[in-house]
Amino acid sequence: DATFSAPKSVSLAALVGGDERVMEAHDRSVNAALRELEKYAQARIGGSNPAETTGKMIAAKFRHDAARPDRATGYAAPQLHTHVVIFNLTQTEDDRIKPIQPLELFRSQQYATAIYRTVLAAELQKLGYEITVDGRTGAPEINGFSKEYLAASSPRRDDIRREAAEMKARLAHQGVQVADGAGLRQAAAKTDRMSKQYDRQEMRSRHLEMDARFGEQASSAVQQAYQRDSINSPDDERRSRAKESVTFARENAGEREAVVDKRKVLVDALRRNLGFTSYEAVINEFESNIDNGNFIRICRNPGMDEVTTSRTVTMEQSNIRNVVAGKGTHIPILEGQRLGPLIDTITAKQEVALNESQREAVETILRSHDRIIGFEGLAGTGK
Repeated sequence: DATFSAPKSVSLAALVGGDERVMEAHDRSVNAALRELEKYAQARIGGSNPAETTGKMIAAKFRHDAARPDRATGYAAPQLHTHVVIFNLTQTEDDRIKPIQPLELFRSQQYATAIYRTVLAAELQKLGYEITVDGRTGAPEINGFSKEYLAASSPRRDDIRREAAEMKARLAHQGVQVADGAGLRQAAAKTDRMSKQYDRQEMRSRHLEMDARFGEQASSAVQQAYQRDSINSPDDERRSRAKESVTFARENAGEREAVVDKRKVLVDALRRNLGFTSYEAVINEFESNIDNGNFIRICRNPGMDEVTTSRTVTMEQSNIRNVVAGKGTHIPILEGQRLGPLIDTITAKQEVALNESQREAVETILRSHDRIIGFEGLAGTGK
């Protein structure tokens, strides 16, 4: 179940302000995200065989318009969201029907969310809405809604936080420590939830009453959007912002890893100038960076594109030159008859017992004539 939730102000404009165009914009944004998500569908082949990237999935979309009622008041807040139920089957290249290997779909969550939000922001601006990016969530919010109104329209969030804190305390009492985060909140949401069975007409009246209590902000936002022309940046500005976004993502990509998943790069780029550029402009700029060599495409696993940068390649080539230049140029730290007794003395003093491969590694390093020695080993082997 991949769920795409509209920001709270967007839900209020669509469901309380009555702008059906916003619901259609939400649908188009979900579809754009799903088109990219589907590319990462994989088949579970079985045995020791790797998963096969098929790029094919079947899913059913269910658009909902409210959150579950909160416990204190029974208020089901307006919440536009779509559940996408992905069926556990896909079709391989040789036309076999196989179960889904879901790992890459899970890994694509942030990527799909970034696409949804980027497309949604552009769609809202086309409809005349002014938007601001929420600094906490990174979501595009429609201007004209107070923090108090948005908080009052999210009572279920308080229920979940309260249940999460109580759940964490209960587990701690049992000696189980859990971290705060999305997993805990999701567990709390499933544990503490009321039925969705309620009088929809009555709830609609309550939505309108709350909007009236906050100065009819939802109605006002919709009216102002209708009165405005489409708010779209000029093409040259969108391209300029896209270039800056991809440059930022490229510089960020090489800081910790030499090879980076394409999805991570695009998430960074899409988040960078949300509301000032478009999904299409960012993708076009990314592909231009492939063409001009700033990004170098790497495909170790078919269908799972990774990239490195020309700067990273230059650094790695420099590293290799330094390694080669230093081969056989140094006096060993220890060699000959002193090596064995010294290792025995140190291991005895430190009360460390080396197995055969560990001792061989130590001896190789100490008697090496090379300036740089590469040391490789599995996790937990005592490197």
